[in-house]
Amino acid sequence: MEELRKRGVIVECHHPRLDTSDPAGRLVMAVLADLAEWGARCAHRAHGEGLAQARKQGKTVGRPPMLDAQQRANAVTMREAGITRAEVAKIFGVSLATIRRVERSWARSTPGDSTGITRQVGLHFTRPNGRVPQESVGSLCRERSGC
Repeated sequence: MEELRKRGVIVECHHPRLDTSDPAGRLVMAVLADLAEWGARCAHRAHGEGLAQARKQGKTVGRPPMLDAQQRANAVTMREAGITRAEVAKIFGVSLATIRRVERSWARSTPGDSTGITRQVGLHFTRPNGRVPQESVGSLCRERSGC
């Protein structure tokens, strides 16, 4: 409000009658602005408290993951075997961005070389809608790298 006043802007509200060119009008506008800020902060805090309470009760908060843990491990194994992100994304029916996020999170969660960890999981590929047969996925992996 002060910035507008410095620029020569005068705000006039017709109902209720407020004029920021006089001190009383500026006071009322300042109070209204503070109340709006206070309301926004209260809403933000209540939202955070609600999320914390839901987590405490064991509820999952946010959007569900596109791939389960087994599928994420399989996607990383396929990428390590040389299959392109586009092919992996098509197999699992997800976007390229999802595969990139899986790779980044996998790299952060597994210190050092994750090859041994991913190899132990094995290749059990399933697409969320179940339309890609497991044999075709396994053969694609074997064609590319011999895994």
